[in-house]
Amino acid sequence: MKKLLVAAGASVSLFSYAGSELNSEEQHAVEHVLVTVPFRRVEAETALPITVLREDELQNLAGATLGETLASQPGLASASFGPAVGQPVIRGQQGPRVAVLQNSLLVGDASNASADHGVNVEPLLADSIEVLRGPSTLLYGGGAIGGVVNIIDGRIPTQYVDRETKLEFRHGSVNDEGVGVFRFDGGSESVMFHVDGLSQTTGLMAIPGAAERFLDNHEDDHEDDHEDDHEDDHEDDHEDDHRVSVHETPDVGYIVNSDGEQQALTLGASWLFDEGVVGMAFNQSRREYGIPEGGHASHDTEYADSHDEGDVRIKMEQKRADFRLSRTTTGSVIEAVDWQASYSDYQHRELEGHAVGTEFNNTLWQNRLQLSRRPTGNWHGVLGLQQSHSDFSAQGEERFIPPSNTAQWGLFWVENTHSQHTTLEVGFRADNTVITPDSSAVGTQKFTPISGAASLLWHFPRDYHVGVAVNHSERAPVVEELFSNVEPLTLNAPYIVHAATQSIEIGNPLLSLERSNNLDVSFSWDKAKTQGYLSVYYNQLSDYIYLQATGQSQDETPIYAYQQTNALFYGIELDATYRVRSGLTWRVWGDYSKGRQDTNDLPRMPPMRLATELSGHYKAWRFDISGTHAWAHRRIAEHETPTDQWTRMDAAVHYSIDHTATGAVLFFRVNNITDAEIRHSVSFLKDSAPEPGRSLEIGIRFLIN
Repeated sequence: MKKLLVAAGASVSLFSYAGSELNSEEQHAVEHVLVTVPFRRVEAETALPITVLREDELQNLAGATLGETLASQPGLASASFGPAVGQPVIRGQQGPRVAVLQNSLLVGDASNASADHGVNVEPLLADSIEVLRGPSTLLYGGGAIGGVVNIIDGRIPTQYVDRETKLEFRHGSVNDEGVGVFRFDGGSESVMFHVDGLSQTTGLMAIPGAAERFLDNHEDDHEDDHEDDHEDDHEDDHEDDHRVSVHETPDVGYIVNSDGEQQALTLGASWLFDEGVVGMAFNQSRREYGIPEGGHASHDTEYADSHDEGDVRIKMEQKRADFRLSRTTTGSVIEAVDWQASYSDYQHRELEGHAVGTEFNNTLWQNRLQLSRRPTGNWHGVLGLQQSHSDFSAQGEERFIPPSNTAQWGLFWVENTHSQHTTLEVGFRADNTVITPDSSAVGTQKFTPISGAASLLWHFPRDYHVGVAVNHSERAPVVEELFSNVEPLTLNAPYIVHAATQSIEIGNPLLSLERSNNLDVSFSWDKAKTQGYLSVYYNQLSDYIYLQATGQSQDETPIYAYQQTNALFYGIELDATYRVRSGLTWRVWGDYSKGRQDTNDLPRMPPMRLATELSGHYKAWRFDISGTHAWAHRRIAEHETPTDQWTRMDAAVHYSIDHTATGAVLFFRVNNITDAEIRHSVSFLKDSAPEPGRSLEIGIRFLIN
């Protein structure tokens, strides 16, 4: 962390000084108006910690998974479970502590139920992605202690645009990937239509060296590590003692069972009128992908003998309908009403050979009503009501939780005031959560989380800003934490293995609310030649829900039980951009996050990273070259394995072909230029499925007006 602090301080000084000396009359790029915050502000007008991927940047970074798309941003990482699964990690937190939204409503898949379940969104179809951390999650539930990821894709048109058609085709060498994307927006001034579709196929993922690695004496090294709490002073001294030795296996050069395919189609329409918009959209998506070897534990002998054994593959299908009504009013109190609703039907089957091992189903109804209050002096407010009802079930060999339905109601209120030099925002949220399992072993659980937040932004001369944001959030336990394997225990039956984690997890119906107190302090600047921010956060959790090793096992499978304790997350993030000259930009970013449970390190924390990127354009040409270095991750939790440091280099070239009605962009990208072996510390499969090797990607993007 010392290294990153020094780099952060030097970068802030360099970029701030450079910006003050350069021509301030040069125009900024058009700023993105935030959708996920209540007052539709631009980033420079809020103290809330927010990351935005806009359309052009998103098109260049969009990967096969949501986590992969976000992983090159400060504070964000990807919890991969093979190439097809990349769940987002925000400041070291993931799973139920990170809410993934699509157009401000929950996606409605089963990604929070297991590490091997993919998030059912298509980054290539998004207009933008907004990531909110800390206090900014208040509008979307106290359960999102880690943060909120909102994918905005315009499936319900909200304004008139000229007829526009987009086409994109790309091919990647690392897994023989083929992708086709189509989108159409158009209509009249009163009726607008939206159509988009995606088709993607991937083969086996190529990697440098062997897929599986073996650690020599890592348990002894781990014990030695914990004898000294001063990790920063001694990390380099112990680095050689933790080297990972990789022994050649038959699976050299690729990851077994890592191929997949997906298709998605969306139809949307809306009626635009003077006061607002009414619209709806329907989406259907299908996805199939393999789980790499090592990603699933073997089942009992009786099951194996009665079925054809084979690779584990997952087939997902989701149908979703969205509705929206937004309008302004002439009332003396309410100036705008925004109602959104969605219904989704999600099915997820895990195939083992030719047999269905487990089937997950989730149906979700959601409603969100947001009322904007007419300003009173400098105060502007938003009052909202959020409702959802989920029916979730799992049937088959991995049914370690009973079917259940979860009903949630939430009331939120946010007020904002600003002056010439300050912007103040305060908010409050109250939720009611009722979880009813279909089981005679456990009863209904009820929770009432209460959350509050405040942020203050000071505006200083010469376009400098200092922000302080604090919040208190409460999270209700989810079904897996409450009821995993509780029913088999009562019925005196064997525990069921959670195949993704290769362990037995035992829920705890006595769990209480998890509470988080978060402080976020930021310094940012927004000048003609340089922009950036430096953010430090400190998040203290009480009654933190975690899995504790019991020391027991069943058929050599370790048994863990959900318990509660105190935990602490803290870290630093830096992102700075400097315009070297017209058409040439230099960016530096880095992050460090730490998670501790009492005196022990939390598992699967991201490593410290520092990255640099040079981007430029000249006439029809544009290029990007970047390098990211991640430090070795040695301070690990019990039963966790360490990861080595790695450095990744990427480069891309784009060429634009413009005509009156048609534009095209040819692009060529090389990822992981040096073919480095990369194993992410946040991944369950880091020891059996490394990240992709060198990849050549070529494609073309059309825009037809």
